This record gives sequence, C-alpha cells and structure tokens, in this order.
Amino acid sequence: MKEVVLGLDISTSKIGICIMDYEFNLLETVLLKLNTKDELEDRCFQIEEYINKINKNNYFIKNVYIRTPF
Repeated sequence: MKEVVLGLDISTSKIGICIMDYEFNLLETVLLKLNTKDELEDRCFQIEEYINKINKNNYFIKNVYIRTPF
C-alpha cells in the first residue's frame, strides 16, 4: 500500500481533493460538488464515502492538509 498525502480545499459547495505521494507526484485530483440543499450531515457522508474509496485504491493516507480560509 502506497503512503500518500491528502490535500483538501473546502468550501460550502465544493471540495477540492488532491492525493500525492512523498516524491511529490500528483496521483489524483477531484472536485466534489456538494448539494447545498442537503443537510450538513449528508454532505459529510458524501466526503466520507469518497475518502473511504481512496483508501481502497491501495493508498494509505499518512497525512492530511487542509487549506486555511483566505
């Protein structure tokens, strides 16, 4: 299983996700569009579902970095 870094850029309607290895190779980028009409918990479940999918792709998320608000 490959150790990776998970980067998140979170807003109320979208989440930018990037996965890179420790040699600075970009492995995956995704833009999750969230339905703002959904409850907050439902949006959290959507994010959780995607992160669980990442872990099944033979990646081990060792570190998580979240962009701070501007």
